[in-house]
Amino acid sequence: MQATDYPRFSALMMGVGEYYNREISEVLIDIYLEGLKHYDYETLSKAAQLHMSNPDTGQFFPKISDFVKHIGGGNSDKALEAWTKFDKAVRTVGPYRTVVFDDAIIHAVISDMGGWIEFGNKSLEEWPFIRNEFVKRFHGYLLKGVPTDYPAKITGIADMHNQEIGIVNNKETVLIGHQQKALEVLRLGANSGVRNPVTLLSDYRPKTNLRIEK
Repeated sequence: MQATDYPRFSALMMGVGEYYNREISEVLIDIYLEGLKHYDYETLSKAAQLHMSNPDTGQFFPKISDFVKHIGGGNSDKALEAWTKFDKAVRTVGPYRTVVFDDAIIHAVISDMGGWIEFGNKSLEEWPFIRNEFVKRFHGYLLKGVPTDYPAKITGIADMHNQEIGIVNNKETVLIGHQQKALEVLRLGANSGVRNPVTLLSDYRPKTNLRIEK
């Protein structure tokens, strides 16, 4: 959960408390925040609705474990969705352009795996192993939380070269996924003060279709 989602989560807990006729203190909200911080707000909101509509346990105020139970395979789904988003970006944008995803964990995983540029050199035979490592690392960050020092941008070859010769911000950064979330990832990331102009992936038009070659 991003820090910007905390007020919405607090409001959600207040609403759940009102539904169960239970007083909700700030201390209690902080306890739930700490226990559920690895999940995004939309997932938690859905889990609350599932709990309240459950005929077996829905008459009781939900514990942290109830949220987790109703989320179930949510983490696996989220990791696979992140991989699909990443895989599409590699194939459509490629390693030459700098990108910003709408999920900071994707940035952390890419950084851990050697950086954006490295993926352009991988073969089709390597791609299944890269997928497994990506998903495994993504799961790990879901459990331990988003690092505060993740890179604000995933630098491509063009910007890397231009930085080496002293040229800054001459290429657009491509936003991958939800625009506002991507801009928030950019704003909160390390070294976020140096920014390129940005364009949405949906507006990006490569000259040729980029793909991973053998």
